[in-house]
Amino acid sequence: MNLLFLNRSLVSPGVAEVDLRHVSVWSQPHSMDTGAPVCSSTTVCQGRPNAGWEALNRTGIHGGAALDDNMAVVYREGWERSKFEAARVLAKIESADWEFLGTNRDRACFRSVDLGLFAKLTLPDGVERMRTEAAFAVWAAKAGLPVLDLDGHIPDQPIIWAGGAATFWPLRRPVAVSEVDMVWLGGTLARLHALRDPPGLPRWNPEAAFDTHIRRLRSVEELDGELLEQLAAQGARILSRAKLHVGSAPYAPLHGDGIPDNVVADNGRQLLVDCELAQLGPPAFDLALTGVLVRRFGFPPACVSELLTAYGELDLGLLDSMTEVAELRSITSGVIGLYAASSASFREELSVRIRSLGDGGRAQWTPHRQLLADMSRTGIHGGSDDI
Repeated sequence: MNLLFLNRSLVSPGVAEVDLRHVSVWSQPHSMDTGAPVCSSTTVCQGRPNAGWEALNRTGIHGGAALDDNMAVVYREGWERSKFEAARVLAKIESADWEFLGTNRDRACFRSVDLGLFAKLTLPDGVERMRTEAAFAVWAAKAGLPVLDLDGHIPDQPIIWAGGAATFWPLRRPVAVSEVDMVWLGGTLARLHALRDPPGLPRWNPEAAFDTHIRRLRSVEELDGELLEQLAAQGARILSRAKLHVGSAPYAPLHGDGIPDNVVADNGRQLLVDCELAQLGPPAFDLALTGVLVRRFGFPPACVSELLTAYGELDLGLLDSMTEVAELRSITSGVIGLYAASSASFREELSVRIRSLGDGGRAQWTPHRQLLADMSRTGIHGGSDDI
């Protein structure tokens, strides 16, 4: 597969508009900075444009478009800026000093301190998830929940066009995890789970998500096949146990990522943000996410005890089962799996996490942000809210 590497200044919202006289063509992915190969194989993208895109993202080259099975256009820090400009114009937002915060797979974030706005941007594959997040935030805020709503000065959100979608939010200060009121968080989740008639949320389906993500991991040549078979076996055990515990219990609206990391300050009060994983599911799953922080990442046990006390009655067996499901999600859908192909430290962490499934929390895990801090010095970019 030939790859056209575009200088970010040449990128426009429509790839077809790029003047190909000003790009370089290589038969193997190379770094635009050094000219050195950045993929382990010349066939990494052959006939698989989407897989090639994922591989390039793992190397720090972000974005692109498959023209056909033998040609793709890719660019570093290019699609984010060009597509953001398209969204800004469509939203009729004035030009300002917009800071690019980072990219994870098909999502990017910007902020403008001058305008007091935070922007999320997604490629076409993420449009439905962005619709869900926007609808959930509006619904929850109208219901009186402390959830950050979309910016009210920009109508008809999300902004959707052929190249993707964008949402604009009031810019608020993130609350340090140690400062999050866990009693408030437990009470907020209890109020959320008691609400009815949420807006068309997808149903909690960890089996389908696990199948999708383990197929992606199996396509990564650098990963140990035996280790992935162990992950498949543990996944089957965890999901079977979860199904038994959930039984026929009614589902409720879930935030999907309601952890202390996703809280901002707003005029003296705390608000939940980042509800792009909102869904209908077992309420215990929302609480289990904080349980993972305590069990695997050294958070104080008081975090969970305060959360549960404020939340109210809950089946502890179900909570333990949901905590295992949340651990499984952190392995398969998060940053750890995304960067395992290009980083020995991420492969090692992936191995630690898989081998410790089912140990009741004896093994501690390394936060992905700590690993990314090391990788940032190598020029690889990205991030996620996954643990």
